[in-house]
Amino acid sequence: MTVSSNEKSESRLSKVQSGALVSGLLGLAVCFVGYFIDKNRVLQSYLFSFVFFWNLSLGCLGLLMLHHMTSGKWGFAIQRYLEAGTRTIPVMALFFLPILFGMQGLYPWMQIDKVAETVVKKSAYLNEPFFIIRAVAYFVLWTAMAYFLTHWSRKQDNTKDPKFTKIMRRLSAPGLALYALTVTFASIDWVMSLEPEWYSSIYGMMFMVSQALGALCLSIVLLRVFSTSQPVSDIISPSIFHDLGNLLLAMVILWAYMAFSQFLITWSGNLPEEIPWYLRRLGSEWQFVALGLIILHFFVPFFILLLRRSKRAPSILWKIAAGLLLVRIVDTYWMIEPAFHPQEVMIHWFDLAALVAIGGFWVFSGLALLKGASLVPAYDPRFAIVNKTVGAAHG
Repeated sequence: MTVSSNEKSESRLSKVQSGALVSGLLGLAVCFVGYFIDKNRVLQSYLFSFVFFWNLSLGCLGLLMLHHMTSGKWGFAIQRYLEAGTRTIPVMALFFLPILFGMQGLYPWMQIDKVAETVVKKSAYLNEPFFIIRAVAYFVLWTAMAYFLTHWSRKQDNTKDPKFTKIMRRLSAPGLALYALTVTFASIDWVMSLEPEWYSSIYGMMFMVSQALGALCLSIVLLRVFSTSQPVSDIISPSIFHDLGNLLLAMVILWAYMAFSQFLITWSGNLPEEIPWYLRRLGSEWQFVALGLIILHFFVPFFILLLRRSKRAPSILWKIAAGLLLVRIVDTYWMIEPAFHPQEVMIHWFDLAALVAIGGFWVFSGLALLKGASLVPAYDPRFAIVNKTVGAAHG
């Protein structure tokens, strides 16, 4: 049974999709009006919102390829949600255009006569034409990988041909390497270069972990939402949520490890071009945001996820995932906003408007792929083996 034959799920998807579109249009209208009120502030809010949803899109792509490489049973439960997330990449490419048009007000390296000598030396890389060329290349590559992975998955649904499983795996192997490379350079281009004198060798890795964590949280929430709808309800078992909980715990630990490693290396090096990045984020009002991230992004989920019951109970796990997804918004804000406002936390209503604008269209485009399609890859030969295992667990 597919979502299209399940009238309840189809109706719910349509309502959410319509609401998301209306919200996106309203948010976009507010941002458009705000552009004429305070251009720079709107651009700053827009960049923060764009980076958050871009992270979700790319996180879905990375996790999807990881699933095709590992064939874990956790992956089949959330594969359709990951595929839907990857199909939002072309939408994010369109939403990147205002950033290109507003580069002059966002990136200090655009004004070469006003930056430090260390930044001038990076001008061979940090210049407008090369920046645009790289951005186009990133989106073309990501869109191509997302298109083929989802296209072949649908072809397998329609033809029941097992060959598409091998094809998707063959793309995923080099695709993960390209994903790591492009995300590293994109994070440097779009976020790190907001403070061009600063540099971290593990910055790209931090973004990859954050992307995977956000996408996993979203997938767990969606799995819980559709867990009572067929055919998802036929394959769901506590063991699948347990596996997803273990993966979520691993991502939380890895995020904390990467964040602490970057901090320790930077602080011990004590270089004048590196320390200011942390001084902006650990001084004044931003220190309370940093403390909140340590507690809510690591300690709280870490200790809850250590409990076996928390991971096997969907009613608990989805709440942890939803909470972490909200904290991911705060972490993204903490990464970007101090570059513009280092002395105080300036939460503006433009921030909310930009989140609603991009988020509305993100949800609308993502749900479009779920409508009328099976929520499980029923004709993937690996799924048949996993399904037997799950059935035995139910028995």
